[in-house]
Amino acid sequence: NIPAVALTYICNMFATIKFYNKSIKKGIKPIFGSDIYIKTDKNKIYEITLLAKSQQGYKNIANIIHG
Repeated sequence: NIPAVALTYICNMFATIKFYNKSIKKGIKPIFGSDIYIKTDKNKIYEITLLAKSQQGYKNIANIIHG
């Protein structure tokens, strides 16, 4: 059995409700996240994966993505 599974998207989280419902139905804890890009003042670009540990974490990621 899988106790939890994470799903990340690039700069969005559009299918979270569908993912949540299917995970819960199967008895799996869903972990939401997003891959974002950070550009430095020296024009270097870094990809960072953000994973929500709680509902507040999910809200924080949504605020980062959607401003």
